[in-house]
Parts: sequence; structure tokens; C-alpha cells
Amino acid sequence: HFQLYQIARWLKIFGPMACICSASAGSGIAIGNAMRWLLSGQADAVIAGGSEAVMLLNFLGFDTLGLLSSEPCSPFSRSQGMTMGEGAAYLVLERLDDALERKAEIRGVLLGAGVTSDAYDPILYDPTGDGIRRAMENALQESHLRVSDVDWIRASGAGGRDQDASEVMAIRSLFGDEIPLVTSTEANFGHCNGAGPAIGVVSAFEVQRKGWIPPTLHYTDTTFPGIDFVPNHSRKQKATYFLSSTAAFGGTNVVLAGCPRLREEETESDTYQQDWDEVVISGMGLVSGFGCAGNQFVDRIPMDSSMIGPIIRSGFPLNSGMQAGMVRNFSFRREAPSIPSRGLDLLTQYAIAAARKALHESESTGSRFDSQRLGIVSGIAYTSGSLLERLLDGIQGPWATPAVGRALLNKGRFLVTSRLAHWLNCKAYNATHAGGIGCGLVALNQAYEELRQSRCLDAVVVVAADELSQIQSTLLEKMGWLAKSTEGSNLFNSQSQGMTLGEGAVALVLEKKSSLLRRGGNGLAEVAAVSGSLDSIPFTPALDFGANRTLQLQAKGESLSDAICHGLERGRIEMDQVDLVLGAACGIPEIDLREQAIVSKLFGDAVPYGTAAKWTGTQFASGSLFNLCLAVSAISRSESLQCMNNYVLERHRPICEMPKAAAILSTSEDGLNAVTLVKPTSFATCNSLSQ
Repeated sequence: HFQLYQIARWLKIFGPMACICSASAGSGIAIGNAMRWLLSGQADAVIAGGSEAVMLLNFLGFDTLGLLSSEPCSPFSRSQGMTMGEGAAYLVLERLDDALERKAEIRGVLLGAGVTSDAYDPILYDPTGDGIRRAMENALQESHLRVSDVDWIRASGAGGRDQDASEVMAIRSLFGDEIPLVTSTEANFGHCNGAGPAIGVVSAFEVQRKGWIPPTLHYTDTTFPGIDFVPNHSRKQKATYFLSSTAAFGGTNVVLAGCPRLREEETESDTYQQDWDEVVISGMGLVSGFGCAGNQFVDRIPMDSSMIGPIIRSGFPLNSGMQAGMVRNFSFRREAPSIPSRGLDLLTQYAIAAARKALHESESTGSRFDSQRLGIVSGIAYTSGSLLERLLDGIQGPWATPAVGRALLNKGRFLVTSRLAHWLNCKAYNATHAGGIGCGLVALNQAYEELRQSRCLDAVVVVAADELSQIQSTLLEKMGWLAKSTEGSNLFNSQSQGMTLGEGAVALVLEKKSSLLRRGGNGLAEVAAVSGSLDSIPFTPALDFGANRTLQLQAKGESLSDAICHGLERGRIEMDQVDLVLGAACGIPEIDLREQAIVSKLFGDAVPYGTAAKWTGTQFASGSLFNLCLAVSAISRSESLQCMNNYVLERHRPICEMPKAAAILSTSEDGLNAVTLVKPTSFATCNSLSQ
């Protein structure tokens, strides 16, 4: 995500931003997310795409796993394996009305996106092709297209026999005997991993503007008879509508539907839908030093001084005196008895335990979810330290081994989400967000937009997890961001020496109101609105990772203020209706005092304001979602108010009644701001948490 910040600042783009790390589906999901931002009004124009560079470590890692071909790849033919590639592709997306008003040259039209998960295996593809078929169906449904409308499929076709066979199964299942032309551009560009979907859709638009169908190069036989793969030579032919599909490691599938020119009925846009459903939180699950349930986290705050204490874990120097908010006495076998723990790192164990708890709470008050309409989204700031250590140990020896190849794949953030999809049977939307402090809230905000707009979703499980590791703490210590030894964090103080790290996981089930009422479930709180922005500061080619910490923040936080005001406007919430603000304070004065000043300026000094980090330490990914859980508890459980008044809030104006609205704020070390507004549900539910 560091590269994304630098690109945004170089181009002077300061609206919402997200980095999707979903293996080779990443840039396709990013393009779909951009469409959501445009339709919801979060942005008026979005740059979306991806980039990939071939690195020796990645290349040899894939090769040791037997995934690469010794010759140029031959999609849908010999299918002996992939050929690595590199490159980049980006699109400038805007709403149709705006493009027409600007008299812009329209290079193509994106009609819809479909994202699904196989939920078959954390790495392997579903051999039936069910996941990619459903992604195609979802893209067609969103685009108001029929199967018979599609003239061409730019297929994933990476050249691996199992993957190609799975994609062919999906195409045959969906299109029957009327299969359109199918080609793969993998033999042109190589497997460009996360950039692949963006390169594919840009290629599709460009060749169609010139009236060509690109070939499938190196095609030699009829491994899959009955399909025209346009072998070896391009064909002069126009396609009215096309699909661009990608099937990624971990079973994440993304399909984009488009056409090279406007349809007549699209000259007047019906972009904005006014009937989007309300989104509620119907389940919470936590892994923390206070237990693994939402009520335990809130109720135990008065009983424990905090989660913060001496670090006792292998890998850390004994008697170092370092403090951290640790998860102690955690038992994965107890929290997830049906899931084998062998090979699962602690970060993934935390994420699975929290997600199972949230899903169980949501389904305990109503019927079960349809797995094909249940999605999963993760926010991961740092990959598991134990996995990174294993990889680093491997490459110091004779490291071109299958074990190192597996370690390379295991360190991918996407694998956390793929494992969650597999074990929780979440077959709908699937995305992994990377980022710094607050990336869990960024992931939740994107899940909110996807859920609100998608016709193919009922609910999304949002998960953020952090694992305390020696690698992370050493890095942050070198940057001068950690509190010294036993001092610990001193929040909201100009003399604070830095942050005290924490770990844990939070999962929340976001659900459409219509689904909740249909299931007879219980809504804990309503997500009223979300917003995001990036601090506008001068472009810096590189950061100084020396003793002087370098934060990429506006001194006065104008972009954070704008994001708060935009969120209130979108949620139709007046400033004086916000009775609780929970923020991103972490022990770094530039972050804490700036946020405190903004809250005072916008909401006044009397508004209750605080953070869970006082008790948990700073969790980069999950900390903002711990704050959200506190806000939901305050809104839905009256007995939580006293706990927050006495132990969490920085300002002690008592909360005597459940808040009418609460604001959760986050700011990353790189200046990415996220705002989420929650309020009590506006409709009757089957149960109430206070009962």
C-alpha cells in the first residue's frame, strides 16, 4: 500500500483510497470497488488498476511449487503451467453523466462486476468451476445482460491444467451449447498476478475499439473441444458485450462486464439508485485479552486494569521490559474445535475465532445465511510474524525448496481471507485490504458499499486481525514509533514517547435490513454512513526510516475534517446528534493531539471522546474495529455505558442515555482517513441485546 500512497500524492488525489491484495484478482476487485464509490457519490472520478513486477523470490517460489511452465504458457491447450509476467494498467472511471457533460472521449463502458469465492480450498481451485460461474452470473445480473448477449470472454486462462479446466467447466455450465468466443491474454503478457485483471480489461477495451478479437497464442490442440479459442491469430470481429474474468489463488473470482461503446438507452444515466437497503450490524466476535465475545470485552474493562502487560512470548528477548496488549490463554481448539490448527499461524487463528463468534451470534437469533449470498472481507496490516520468520530462515539456506514456496504463498494476506471463506463457507464477495493503522475500518467501509449496492449479497463478515511479532515491533522501534520499554503509551499527551502495541481480532457481520427481517434476526446497530480521504501533503520520493519518525499527515487534519463532514452529510446526521466519538489515538502526539483538536472543533469539548487503545494497546488493523464494537455496545446495551464512562473515555461527560449516533475515526500513519457512523436501528427486530 506504500506505493499507492505515493502515486496518490504524486497525482494530487486526496479522496478515499484502498489497496486490495486478493492475489491475482486484486486489480479487478479494485475496479469493482471504484464503481461502488462512483455510484454512491463517495467520489466523482477514480483511478483504479494494479501493477506487478517480477521478483526473483516470487519467481522461484512459484517454480518450487511446480506452477510454472518451462515453455511459454499455452492456455486451454497443453496447459503445462504459468509464465510469469509484469506490467501495470489503470483506468480513469467516472459516472456516465459526468463524462457526457465534460464531452470526454469515452474509451469503453463498464456495466457491472461480480466477485465470488470458491470456498473450496485455501489455495486450490474448485474443479467444478462453480465459483467463476457464479461470478459471471453476478456480473451479468448487475449489468442487466442475458447470457445470449455476450459475444466474447477474455478468460483468465493462466495455463495451468486444473485452473483452465475449472474455467472451461464454468463457461460450459453457464453458456451451454451457445458458447461465445473465448481467448486468454496470459500468453501475451504472462501471469501479471494482481495487475492481470486490469491489464485484461484495458486490453479488451482497446482491441474492441479497433474491432478485433485477440488470439489465444501457443494454442496447439483441442484439449477442450467445442469452444472457439481464436487460436494463434487475431480475428476482425466486433463484440457488443464482453466479460473479462479472473480466477485467483485461494478461489477468489472476479468478472467485469463491459462494452466498447454506449448503448442508446444509456445516453441518459440512471446511475443513482434511491432504494438501496439499510445496512445493520447483526453479530460481533472478538479475540482479546478480555475474552472472545463482545460483551466480555466491554464488561471486563472495569475488572482489569488493562490488557497491557509484559511480553511473554518466544522470539522476544527475555526480561526486555517491553509492554504490549497481549491475548493470553487463547485456545484455538476451544474457540474453533471443528477446524484443524495444523499449519495455521496465530494471526489466522485469531481471525477465524473472531469470525466464527460473530457469525454464530448473528445466526443464533435467526435462520442461517445462504452461503452463496454471504461474503467475507479482511483487513490485514502486517502478515504473520511467524510466517515471515519461517520464510526468512528458509531463504538463508538452500531455499529453492517446496517448503519455501509454501512459506511464500502462506505469507500472502489473501490466504487469511481464503481460509475464512473455506471454513465459514462464505461463497459470495471476497476481498483482502492491506494498509496501516485503521485498515480494518477501511475494509468495513468498503464492505458496507458493496453490500448496500450488490443484488447478490445478503451479508458480509468483516474481519481484522493483528499478531504481536518481533519483526513488527523491531521495525516500529527503528522508526521511533514505540514507547520505551516499561513506560507504555501516554495517549493525548504531547510528551508521549510512542505507541504500545496490541494484538487480537474483531469480526462484525454486516447485513442488509431486508435479509435481517427475513431471517428473523437481531440488529445491534445500523451503519448510517461511511467516508474516507487522504491527507494532502507534498509528494516525497522516499521515507526516512531512521531515528526520526516520518509521518505523512496534515498538521491541522483538513482531510479528516472533510471526511467527517462528508460522512455526516451522507448519513443525514446533524453534528449535535453525535453523542460519542471513538478515535485512533495511539501514543504518537502528531496523531493523537491532531485528532483531539478536530473533534473539539467539530463536536465541541463536551462530547464523550476516547479510544479502546487505552486498554488494548495499538492494533494496526483491528484497533478501529474494537472502537466500533464499543460504540455498538453503547448503542445496544445500556449496561455498557458506565464501563465506557469510567474506563474508556478521555472526556468524562457521562453518557446517560444510549447515543443517538456515534462516530468512529481512524487515521493511518500515512494519512489515510476513514470514518464510520453508527446509530440505533430504525426498525423493530426479533430480539434485543439488552434482553
